[in-house]
Amino acid sequence: MKRREFLKASSVASASGALAACGGRTIKPQSAVQRGASLIVEKSKLKNGQLYIAHPSERFPISIMQLDQDRYWANLMQCSHQKCETQASDEGYICPCHGARYDKQGKVNKGPATVDLPSYQVLDKGEHLWVELNEPVSN
Repeated sequence: MKRREFLKASSVASASGALAACGGRTIKPQSAVQRGASLIVEKSKLKNGQLYIAHPSERFPISIMQLDQDRYWANLMQCSHQKCETQASDEGYICPCHGARYDKQGKVNKGPATVDLPSYQVLDKGEHLWVELNEPVSN
């Protein structure tokens, strides 16, 4: 391969990787029933204590994490640093673009982000979880 062909192939591959990191979704959010300012999902849809739902007016999904037996927490999966989509981990959230880390309640653990993830109250109503969009929770 000639030098020019190598450089062209390398730049296309690295650009594709960067785009995937900043905008490529690794999860497919579930749809939720919207009732007023609440999103309602079946609790049985949680897998390993996590569920991703589509936010009706945001580009980024909401992650619901089970904190313990009967407590749940919801965060918008948009990094507060440069607006990349975060990825859920066992400890919370990681931004693939610049390495910011958040705990399960969306609090910044490691920069470059300095602002917590937007969080929402989750009400456990038996077989369903209600995410209250009009009541952001402060961490």
